[in-house]
Amino acid sequence: MNNLNSTGKPNTDALDDQPTPEPAETNPVGEGERPNETILISREEFISPHAQNRRAYFSRSMQLVLYIMETDTRIPVYIENYITLGREETHLGEQHLDLSAHNAVQLGVSRRHARLIRSTATVMIEDMSTLNGTYLNGVRLAAGQPAVLSDGDELRLGKMLMAVIFEKMERP
Repeated sequence: MNNLNSTGKPNTDALDDQPTPEPAETNPVGEGERPNETILISREEFISPHAQNRRAYFSRSMQLVLYIMETDTRIPVYIENYITLGREETHLGEQHLDLSAHNAVQLGVSRRHARLIRSTATVMIEDMSTLNGTYLNGVRLAAGQPAVLSDGDELRLGKMLMAVIFEKMERP
């Protein structure tokens, strides 16, 4: 069959009779034919919805509260410069928050797990090279790399899950 019309141009009527090709199938992650190809995941898929639109500003008139999910406990935290979160007192004179009473051992919290660092207008969290990791809104932090905390963030030390709350300090 000739696909040219009487003027020598392609016969579009012949093209209309051709079957429409099916769109290429997309395979779920891990089932593709190209195992070396990186699949782009949208930011929303790996950041906790609770982490979006949070307030990171932390003034001198504010207080940090850690809400421990496992034991339904609110712990007000006073941070002069920094405070270490973990189990047991470890260094003489170091500001330390002992989480032992909140099942820290069973939940994989290290003796010196993470450090809360106060700067002029923010509070940061830093993993201290722990075995079970420190997670901020579901993302594991690199050891020694501080990350800014925001009101409402989800913090996890090992398997100990807590919420970060910024509150105005009450004046007597």
